[in-house]
Amino acid sequence: MASVPNTTTFSLNDVRVVLGLGTTASLVDCIAAAVAASYNPLYYSAPATSLLEFRDYDTARGACNATTSLNFYPSSGQATSGAGTCPTGGSEIPYYFYPAVTNIASGSSTVTTDAGGCTPFNGGGLWYRVRSNGGEGSFFYSVRISASGACIGKVACT
Repeated sequence: MASVPNTTTFSLNDVRVVLGLGTTASLVDCIAAAVAASYNPLYYSAPATSLLEFRDYDTARGACNATTSLNFYPSSGQATSGAGTCPTGGSEIPYYFYPAVTNIASGSSTVTTDAGGCTPFNGGGLWYRVRSNGGEGSFFYSVRISASGACIGKVACT
């Protein structure tokens, strides 16, 4: 992880290096490549328009959780209740869990719609059928997901 110095004397090249851009990248290129969550809110006003808004820009600040891709069954596969049941139907869509579904404990895992783990899935407090893409083969779980993407319940499908 890298950061722009927390001073007013940094250069456009400092920003380019932190963002991993080449020496010909313009300020507009830097702004386009930047992640809003990585800016220091003391110096940033969305959208960025000046070099000084990159003061103390830190890639670790915008980093989200590493994730595990899973096959997820939203839409008609969701259920409003039934902790011991496994909802049926729905189209398989890859969503992302952190940590992996086998390690989910209520309140300690999140579901996101992006592999970077930055965009929480709004589960609406419903139960969803989940199948791992990894070492679990075709084992299914019923997982309850909150509006903020938090896993608030999990049971093995029977």
